[in-house]
Amino acid sequence: MTLPPAPRGTVVLAGLALAVTTLAGCGTGTTSGPVTTGAGPADGAGTTTSGPATTTDDGGTMPEDRTTDLGPGAVLTPDDDGATLRLRAGEEATLRLPPPWDATPPEVSDPGVVELVPVDHFADPGYAEHGLLALGAGEAVVRVDGPDGTVEIRVVVEP
Repeated sequence: MTLPPAPRGTVVLAGLALAVTTLAGCGTGTTSGPVTTGAGPADGAGTTTSGPATTTDDGGTMPEDRTTDLGPGAVLTPDDDGATLRLRAGEEATLRLPPPWDATPPEVSDPGVVELVPVDHFADPGYAEHGLLALGAGEAVVRVDGPDGTVEIRVVVEP
């Protein structure tokens, strides 16, 4: 015995109910005091630590200061301005520059510490990509000039 197909309205209503139920758990929480996210710099996910939250004009909150430590495998973008990338010799990370940041190639202050390796893609992904290869112990700064100023990412290579 086969059942007739469910009316189209029932399927749409069930899908809508599922979406509303799923989104109902997405709330806007408030925090006070320091907030730490991420699993740590060793896994590439990074750690972001924010100071006490301040209230914005529209009632939202925003951290007063921000420090970001990133590790091997991290994918950096212009949004990571001011971040510190911590690597060991031989480890790598990636720098992706979307338009218009891709117009000027990045520069590194000490090429003996970190090498910028341009990545050529078979098909244009819509951004410029550079590998950051840690060569030797020391510190260097990767700079990218763009429309909104200069992005600087500090790279610390440990022995």
